[in-house]
Order: sequence, then C-alpha cells, then structure tokens
Amino acid sequence: MRFSRVCGTIIATVAVALGVTGCAAFGGNQIDMEEITEVEVSGFDGAGNLDISVDKDEIRWAMEDEEVPDDVQDSLLSSIEVSASEDKNLSNEQEVTISLKYNERAAKKAKIKFKNEEWTYTVEGLDEAEAFDPFDYVTVNFTGNSPAVMVDVNPQSTSGKGTLNFTADKVSGLANGDKITVTCDIDEEKWATKGYKITQTSKEYTVEGMPTIVTSVKDIKDDDLTNMKEAAEELIQPYIDETLEYGFDTTGLKYIGSMVLSKKELRGNSGNNEVILMYSFTVSGGKENFEETTGYLPIRFTDVTLSTDVALSYGDVREAYSTAGGYKMYNNNFNALRGYDDASIMYNELIGRKTNNYNVDMEDKLSELFN
Repeated sequence: MRFSRVCGTIIATVAVALGVTGCAAFGGNQIDMEEITEVEVSGFDGAGNLDISVDKDEIRWAMEDEEVPDDVQDSLLSSIEVSASEDKNLSNEQEVTISLKYNERAAKKAKIKFKNEEWTYTVEGLDEAEAFDPFDYVTVNFTGNSPAVMVDVNPQSTSGKGTLNFTADKVSGLANGDKITVTCDIDEEKWATKGYKITQTSKEYTVEGMPTIVTSVKDIKDDDLTNMKEAAEELIQPYIDETLEYGFDTTGLKYIGSMVLSKKELRGNSGNNEVILMYSFTVSGGKENFEETTGYLPIRFTDVTLSTDVALSYGDVREAYSTAGGYKMYNNNFNALRGYDDASIMYNELIGRKTNNYNVDMEDKLSELFN
C-alpha cells in the first residue's frame, strides 16, 4: 500500500489512518513504525520464529514528497534496523519487544520523525507441538547379582522420528536399592523445529529384585541349609558305598559346618562366590587293614545367590578338591580313600590360595578345626 506523504491539513486524516502524518511543527512527516513493520511467525509453540520486515518504500515516498536529496534518503534507509528482543524458540502468548535503530542525523535532514520506535508484540498463531518422551523408546535392563549388577541400555526404533542416544551414569557394580540416571543426548531445539516438545531428557531407575550374592554363612537360612545338605549327601553317598565295596568300614558321616568364600571385587554374573559344606567320617579296614582315621569331605556349591523371596539357588555342586583327581587319604594303587585326613592341608588347598582375592567367612566350629 502506498501512503500519501504530502504535508497538509487536507490529507492529514487519511495519513493518520495509514501510519504517516504530516508534521507542521517540524515541516516533515511522522511515520508510525509499528504500522509499516510486518511481523511473521512460523514454527511450533515453544519453537516459534519471528521474521521482521519494514516497508522502506513508505519512508522513501515520504522523503520524495519532501524532495529530500537521494544521498540523504539512502543514508537514512540503509541505517534503519528493526529487531526483536527474542526471535527464536518462541511460544504463543509470549511478549517480545520490537525496537528501531536508525541514523538520527539523517532522519533530521530527511525531515522524518518516527513514532513507536519501540513496542510490544504478542506471539500468536503457532501450531501446537507434539509431546515426545524419549524414554518411550528405550529399554533399561539390569542383569547379574547384587552387588555386582550391570546395566543394559537399549535404544528402540522411533519409527522414523530420528535417532536417539542414551547413556547411564553407572553401568556396573550395582546393588539392590541403588539408583542410576539415564540421559538422552537429544537436540531439543532441532526436534522442536520438527514439531516435538521433549518432555524429559533424563530418567532415574532403581535397581530392585535382583538376586543377592551370598557373602556370609549368616545369609544361609536353616531351610536352605537343609536343602543344601540333602544335595551334598546325595553326592557323597555313592562314594561311601564305594568304600564299603573296597572293604573299608566307613561310618559316622556327619555335617560339621559351612564356610563362604566371596570375591573381594564382585563382578559379572558368575564366579563371585562358593559355599563349602564340610562333612567328617570315620574309616578303617580295607585290604591292608587301614587304621581308623577321621576324614573330611568338603562339598562346594558355586554361584550361590538369594532371590527377592529369600530362596537360595546355586550353579553347581561337587566335591571340593583342589588337587587333581582329589586328595587321597590312602592309596595303594588298587583302591583309594578320597578326602582329607589333615585339616591344615585341607585349609591350604581350599582357602590358602584364595585369600588374596577372596573374603572368607566360616562357622566357629570350622575355625576351631583349622586352628
């Protein structure tokens, strides 16, 4: 639209309506900057942009009506800048300040006076952004046993929305009750331009319900110990039957205590502990009339854990010999007695080699045996 810029009473009413008025007081024209500035909004609510443009032709026409020299016109027009206090990441109903900068000396020569050199603009018309929670597209799993639980973070497909990257602040050595924070490395501004409003960029997870590694004999309840004894004695009985076939008199098998060896640095899903149930028996006889001797049979349970309902489980159960083939109390090349008849040798083979890497906890009656 072209506004008349002739200063005079006859057209003053029209000019006021259009944003340009004659100004007899200083012999030029007054121009309302708010009227000749166009503000366009684009984007989404929370990520809106402003594009501001000034109709400089209106100013030039006003100066031409006053026969302002071309160099003065050019000087003024090139100096005019209109900007907003904020023009990015805008939201509906947000107020910004739009202000004018210009060469005041050139304006005075051009007989131009600006009205509304600064005004408030309220943003509106931006499309609503879609709420987007990155954590709808990731699975966080805990594996292993407490306190050696590990974290597995697996991003899922966003169905073409974009790639998401997640990191956990701690990924191993966790116990039940520990908390971790998973963070999504996401460019919120970039996603906002696509029409998505990110609802959260980090989320806390709690380790819970994971089996617990047994580290003390006190962790083993009476019912669990009874079940372990049954498994141990089921393993021992064929051996006792075998000694009887060889002519030995084997009697008095009894449980005498338990001990737990647990790694000082618990890691991974297995190999962190073992529970040893100790049995003693009396044996004599055989082809060479073996003297009555007290023997010891250690039975090892590996990877012993307690679940959340305090049920005990283990990976394997076997005779706990460190010497290849089993330590033999007696061996005449035809028949042999497996087991230990010397508590100090048994201690060195079962425990002595592991004290650098393992903590050892045992019942008092075993401590007395080894001492």
